[in-house]
Amino acid sequence: MYILDEFYVGLDEKKIFGSKCSKCKKVYFPPKIRCKKCLEQTNELTELSQTGILKNFIDSYSGNHVKQKHKKKKQELYGLVQIEKTSDAIIMPILNTEKADLKPGMKVKVVWGIGKITDTPHIIGFEPIDLE
Repeated sequence: MYILDEFYVGLDEKKIFGSKCSKCKKVYFPPKIRCKKCLEQTNELTELSQTGILKNFIDSYSGNHVKQKHKKKKQELYGLVQIEKTSDAIIMPILNTEKADLKPGMKVKVVWGIGKITDTPHIIGFEPIDLE
């Protein structure tokens, strides 16, 4: 089975897989076909934690100075999340919290959607594990 097929089957089962380089041991999420460091093929999948670290975050209105008088839009938060034991961070929605409660370095966990291969998304974002 092709490595990305296995990745999507894992998501259907609410499991997260990353690709692991057999040469330098870097782990990527989402999986990559080749290692960005040594260009070796990454044929091995490894199951990952469903938690990570929030590296940084931003709200959807940052830099947008245009006010819309008649439409009230909901604030959306996005974060740079590094899943535990992976080499890179990804940009994902940050859910079920307020901007004032977020801090770089805090732990977050996956929020699953109802996704299947034909009905994505699987992972709809991340939320803080603990707001203390």
